[in-house]
This record gives sequence, structure tokens and C-alpha cells, in this order.
Amino acid sequence: MPSRTGTISVAGAGTCREGSAEGRLTWAPESLVRSVRVTAVVTDDETGGCDNFPDTDAVYTAYSGTTVVDTMEIEADNSVVARSFDLTGALTSIDRVEVSICWFPLVPIGSDPVLTCVVDSRRIS
Repeated sequence: MPSRTGTISVAGAGTCREGSAEGRLTWAPESLVRSVRVTAVVTDDETGGCDNFPDTDAVYTAYSGTTVVDTMEIEADNSVVARSFDLTGALTSIDRVEVSICWFPLVPIGSDPVLTCVVDSRRIS
């Protein structure tokens, strides 16, 4: 059985591009997938006077149904960070991978910032 691949990505949606995360997913070729190789790129671009206090955190999470099987966090601060890693489910199969980024957007002085997140999810096909 050949390996299956897919892509996953999210980007900030505010007035500034708070950050972004993307990845190429390669599911192990077994019929019960217990490992997903992720080649990820996380970007924190604060040009144009934007700042997201202080960085972009991307969280890649593998699921079996609604159960979290494995997770990896990557942080970028005014930079581009590339990583390759495996999300593994030693005792259970993986059927979905999700990536999320969260940030505190700029708000007027005296206002409380609200944590904002965007999420993308890919099922194994």
C-alpha cells in the first residue's frame, strides 16, 4: 500500500497577518495509520507595524476519533521556522490531523485582548 499525502494550512485573519502555519502530511502506508510525518513551516511576520504579542504558536494535533493521540507545538517570533516530525499513535490509529494558530490581536489601550484562533483539519482519506 503506498503512502498517502495531503496538505494543511492556517493563516491569521485579522487586520494584520498575525502568523501562519502549513504542513505536508504523509500518512504511513499501513491500513491502520499509527504515524503521520509532518513537514511544517510556521511564519511570524510582524512587518508593517503589526505585533501579535509576542509570537505565533502553531499546534499540530493527531486524533483517533475525538481522542488526542499526539501533539507538537512550534513557535516562531519574527521568523520562519521549518520542522519535520512524526505524530504517532503507539496503541491506536490516527484518522485526523489538525493545525491551529492563536494570537492576541492589537486592541486599544484599556481594552482586554481576546485570544483568537484559526484551525484547519485533514482526515485521512
